[in-house]
Amino acid sequence: MKSSFVTIALLSALSATASAEGFYWGGAVGQSYSNLCPSTDLTKYSCARTGDSFSVAGGYNFTPYFGVEANYDVLGSYAAYDGGSSGSDGAATSYTKINAIVVAATATSPEIIKNTFIIGRLGVAGLSLTQPTATATNTASNTNIEYGLGLQYNFAKSVAGRALWENFGSVGNASTSTSPMSLITLGLIFIY
Repeated sequence: MKSSFVTIALLSALSATASAEGFYWGGAVGQSYSNLCPSTDLTKYSCARTGDSFSVAGGYNFTPYFGVEANYDVLGSYAAYDGGSSGSDGAATSYTKINAIVVAATATSPEIIKNTFIIGRLGVAGLSLTQPTATATNTASNTNIEYGLGLQYNFAKSVAGRALWENFGSVGNASTSTSPMSLITLGLIFIY
């Protein structure tokens, strides 16, 4: 009797996570965080430290616990404001724009609370940064280790919500300035 109960419990747990195997796609919106500034003259300019972001992703779960995912992330625009004339509430004088393509291995925990899972990711991010100035456009490309941690809630067998924090390492170069970059997103994934 005891072994039957354990067998039924294990089969129930496996059937609850089995729907997580296979292809999925999704999207997310969020906020990126960085100290990138289009100007190194911080006595004259103030700079935004956050940017609005959005992501599209596709992936494949080989098992309920391990998979691979590819993302295209628009990490936002970081504006510089001329403190002498417009102030931070006026028009921006220039922008730093950042995009990323990420390929990551994903890991999903067993269910921690009903329909709720911890998710982790570790991958490689190719980051592209453009920074127009009055005389030229500075650019930078970085290839960094990307990692993240978050929660996933399965609304149904084919729809889940995610809250995710990601770290992209240091972005930029000498001409654009450098800064660590991170991202917090909320999104939906659709499982086939």
